[in-house]
Amino acid sequence: MSWLKPKDPRLARLTELFFERFFYNDLIASEDDPQLDAANVMAMLAFPGLLMLHWVPKYYVQLGQAPEYVRAFETFGDRFFWLSFQMGVLALVATLQWERFYPERRDYAILGPQPVSIAELFGAQARALVRFLGLFFLLVNGFAALFFPLAMVPYRASLSAGLVFTFGHWLCLIASAAAAFAFVGCIQGMLIAALPSRWYQRFSTVFQSLLAASLILFIVAIPVLRSHLLAGSSTVAELVGSSNWLWVLPPAWFAAFGEWAAGRNVELFEPLALKALFSLASAVCLFVGAYLLTYRRFVAHSLEGPAVSKNREARLGAVARSLLRRWWLRDSLQYATFFFTLRMLVRSGPHRLYVGGYLAAGCGGVFSQLWTASNRGDMADVLLQQPYIVLFLVVAGMRNAFSIPADLTANWAFRFNLQPTPGRYLEGVRKALWTAAPLPLAVISSATAYVFVSPYAALVRLPVFLLACCFTSEAVMWRLSKIPFTCRYLAGRAHVIILWTSLIIGMFLYSSWFASMEERAFAHPWDSAGLLLLLPLLLRYARSPASELRFEDTDPFIEPLRLS
Repeated sequence: MSWLKPKDPRLARLTELFFERFFYNDLIASEDDPQLDAANVMAMLAFPGLLMLHWVPKYYVQLGQAPEYVRAFETFGDRFFWLSFQMGVLALVATLQWERFYPERRDYAILGPQPVSIAELFGAQARALVRFLGLFFLLVNGFAALFFPLAMVPYRASLSAGLVFTFGHWLCLIASAAAAFAFVGCIQGMLIAALPSRWYQRFSTVFQSLLAASLILFIVAIPVLRSHLLAGSSTVAELVGSSNWLWVLPPAWFAAFGEWAAGRNVELFEPLALKALFSLASAVCLFVGAYLLTYRRFVAHSLEGPAVSKNREARLGAVARSLLRRWWLRDSLQYATFFFTLRMLVRSGPHRLYVGGYLAAGCGGVFSQLWTASNRGDMADVLLQQPYIVLFLVVAGMRNAFSIPADLTANWAFRFNLQPTPGRYLEGVRKALWTAAPLPLAVISSATAYVFVSPYAALVRLPVFLLACCFTSEAVMWRLSKIPFTCRYLAGRAHVIILWTSLIIGMFLYSSWFASMEERAFAHPWDSAGLLLLLPLLLRYARSPASELRFEDTDPFIEPLRLS
């Protein structure tokens, strides 16, 4: 504890500074009130633990009256579910803070002339990181760590048996959380050690985006993983002897470690418990070793400055550029905003990570539903509604990413040459939006329907899906009066819970409405043909062009009451 609270006031203040900076993240918090946004996120993370209060009287009271082998089997399954959720969420939090595992370039530039050594700088950053991750560990596990042992220990058990079970559960929570954190940290450390500076700066955000997307997919698929893990078994002995999933899923190792630490089925779970301990020790040693061995190299990476991207437009090819200018981007302003929007989505790490998170959430839902489909008919039902959910989430993620500014130079590059025709700029943004999400998803969705359902289903889906793309894209562009990524803005007020709740409700209403429309078009083909005639009219009359482009939001800091 003395290491976390240094006596030196300089190091204590530096640790506090780095700790507070974790909450200033465009992907998590807004710039004007990051503490409030972070508090909203923390409340949502603590909510699943509070659900234990709902499950205890309705499920675990009845389970307490079941035979011992049933309680042991269900305890293992529930522990696996909770450890999977905890490890996925905490690893995702660590991934989102990937760039702040180490001090930043500006830290060396500002604190370099000060009497602060590199070791002290990294020590302060490490203390802040441990405090930050420990805070999220307590938020995710605080209520479940108390209520899960109360629910799972039989009411006739002795006090010592209850304490042993609680100790084993807490031990497996801490061990699994440490393994998840160390896993993310050692990946970054190995990247720093293995890649040259220029390659690391280019590929770091790529690895971060892929890891975050994989973790989101994992979190969404946890219920399916639990059902497949327990399928075909009725006791823990049958589970250990027959399930191959048990040996490849790390949360299952730590669930077995919890049972082993509590003294339950020791011989049965000992191999899995030893595997969990070995993986924990390996991840922690790799993380600590990589952190100690690479922090000086990270200093060199940071002081070299960001890598300058080369102009890769030549790779597109003269023929492709000519076709785009002739058929798709005839206006020069459309051409500029089209390529600017697409390149920011592809090359900018934070924006790519933001949109990739929405895409991973949608794909995770599709993956989970397809995994549980038992026959071709169930698969067809899944493929009916899920593509609309993916479309909704991806386009919503792109619209939210538009509000995150990229660089002030991008702002002024347009302002110095601004033309009094905002519609020309926004038309390029609209075409970039269609190119990035709706058109590829329409092709993939129709091809999927062709392969897994029938060619007729693909023919019916295409106009309905294009109508959904048109509706979604125009909703995104409605009242958009700025070029994406160029607005120097006052960040929006912290209404994260309201925003995400509205997003979830709108997503299900949207997907169910278009799925029912597709079913009607499938039964009445001429309705589908009529949709093709409706698309041009919608494109013509649904747009509301902005009168001018804004590069600064005009929201006042103080709202007048207007009483007079």
